[in-house]
Amino acid sequence: MPVIIKAQDISLPVDSATHMVTNQGVVELKGSKPDLYNKGLEWMALTFNKNNYDIIQIQDKDLGKLAGRWAINTFYGNVTATIMLLFKGNKYKYILTELYYTNSIAPSKGGCNFEADEKMWNKITWKYVHQRVVNETVATIENTVTDLNKLMSAPDKPQDF
Repeated sequence: MPVIIKAQDISLPVDSATHMVTNQGVVELKGSKPDLYNKGLEWMALTFNKNNYDIIQIQDKDLGKLAGRWAINTFYGNVTATIMLLFKGNKYKYILTELYYTNSIAPSKGGCNFEADEKMWNKITWKYVHQRVVNETVATIENTVTDLNKLMSAPDKPQDF
């Protein structure tokens, strides 16, 4: 007899102040603000250009701020999100928020914020779709943050031609 294992439903973190889905963290790391900013810019270029995304919308080295919109492709549609990186001496902060879902199954339904449109998500079929999109989105965000932290903490390589 086959055994059916249901994947654990994952929930997205919601910021108590904005009431928006938000994944954020502050990472302590040795380095000046300009050095960390340059690493963050390199990470964005390497991460998103390989997926044909040209996402960087704010690039301010003096403020130590990078921001953009990017797309997460899921089985049931696309999720766009805002990603922001803020830099200070010896630390940086990442913020992923403003998640917006565009449905590929029924495009006439349009899209919605993850926090909104409970009427649509409460239908039985849409509950399953919503949870699957959430699970895929969370996995993508976790992998993205892991990649960011790995590149940011990697030692600088000497430029040897």
